[in-house]
Amino acid sequence: MGHNIRRPSSIEFPFIAGIIRRNRDFITERDTVCTASLITDKNILTAEHCLTNEVVNGLIIIVGSNDLESPSRYYPAWWISFNQWSKLPSSRTTIYSNDIAVINLSTIIRDRIPYGILSFLSYRELRNKDVVTVGWGEINNGSFPRLLHAVNLKVLTKTDCALRARALSGENFKINENLICTVGDPFALLMRGDSGGPLLYKNKIVGINTGTGPLPQQSFHPDKINVHCNLKHYNDFLLNIISYM
Repeated sequence: MGHNIRRPSSIEFPFIAGIIRRNRDFITERDTVCTASLITDKNILTAEHCLTNEVVNGLIIIVGSNDLESPSRYYPAWWISFNQWSKLPSSRTTIYSNDIAVINLSTIIRDRIPYGILSFLSYRELRNKDVVTVGWGEINNGSFPRLLHAVNLKVLTKTDCALRARALSGENFKINENLICTVGDPFALLMRGDSGGPLLYKNKIVGINTGTGPLPQQSFHPDKINVHCNLKHYNDFLLNIISYM
């Protein structure tokens, strides 16, 4: 929601995926869950909170289309979040709040759909960079679009992110290394439905949309900050899931 939001072409983000609820009649406001990315022939990358209170047989994954009513539909077999994986004996734990998950599809995608390319860049490498995100989140008229939207953003430094958050909330914030802060100019905010979508730098996935902050009780404020999980801190998790599961 905000300014300079556009509809991308059908070939601009071929790896994008939509997560919708499995109902007889598709209604965008009711059934849009989140955005996601195809990263292998049967693995979908998204945010963990997108899957909270959802069940495996209650979701449909739209792959290879900008249209949520596309017949290109697949179904999840299972999913695993970083928080679940980190409890396994072979994994490394972290102190951060981690909002990232991988959905494994019940069938391999045999269509020639390009995968999203993962890029593990540090916050230092991304600061002040121009980035793009895409999603099916709520738009300016309050509706949920059937067609994909995109917007350009800029990565804030951790200092600028903390200062903006403090100016809005009056509280001090520590920006952990596993997060990325972005803003639009003029403002552009992630909304419900955008969660789980990719944050792209040079058309490679560097982060996952998780929401906005501060003021969690206030869904919209033009001075809020977009928050994303930085893939660099989930390298082991992602490579393990892609390689062995």
